[in-house]
Amino acid sequence: MTRIRHKATGETLLELESDTLAGASLPHAMLAYADLAGQDLRGADLRWADLCIADLAGANFDGAELSGADLSGSSLVGASLVGARLTDAKLLGVNFTGAVLRRADLTRTTFRLSYLTAPADFRDAILYRASLAHAALPGADLSGADLRESNLNSANLAGANLTGAALTSASLAQTILRGATLRSADLTHALLAGADLEDAELGDAIFGRTVLADCGSLALARALDEVSHAGPSSLDLLTLRSLIESGATSFLSRAGVSGSLLERAGALLV
Repeated sequence: MTRIRHKATGETLLELESDTLAGASLPHAMLAYADLAGQDLRGADLRWADLCIADLAGANFDGAELSGADLSGSSLVGASLVGARLTDAKLLGVNFTGAVLRRADLTRTTFRLSYLTAPADFRDAILYRASLAHAALPGADLSGADLRESNLNSANLAGANLTGAALTSASLAQTILRGATLRSADLTHALLAGADLEDAELGDAIFGRTVLADCGSLALARALDEVSHAGPSSLDLLTLRSLIESGATSFLSRAGVSGSLLERAGALLV
């Protein structure tokens, strides 16, 4: 017999016949405020479950099915979700400190206002069309992650590892990428508006039809000359001015700015 209790009152929320929660079938379970800290939930079916404000710290959700589940306000500190499926899940205001989400499927998941105080592992996670707007994930490991068409507006990814990440058509307006590693990341068709790229590592990153607006800090990024250009990009005057003043003419020419235009722009921006 297994009892799931309320984390504050100790009241029984759910009672199961089995002695383990691993592989349990709990679709649509009402487990708000549940105490599941350290529990083994490997392979459990928690589709559309209500896990709001639950204590999930140190729990093992490897291979679990959490599609459509609501984990808003919960603690996933040190939890393992390797290969878990969280498509369309809600993760608003979740504490991801030290969580492991390698190869997790987080397609269309909402992370708004989620945060961590120590790096979390999102390596090779699928975050296609996910919303990470206003999430605070500094230092997170997102290497190899699929972030295509994702919303990263105003997210804090300072010092994050985005090596090889797919950011095609992603929106990065006001995103903090200071000191982040974007080596070999695909930024084609991405929107970088007001993003903070100071000291970001851009070696072998792929630009093409990339929109660079209000990105004066791009001139302060590392390995700018090593960026690979799959096609021309769009630059506004502020970004253009900062790159001209920093002498990044090689980047500009490979981004599609002709020599004659560079000369005229240089004269106009004096």
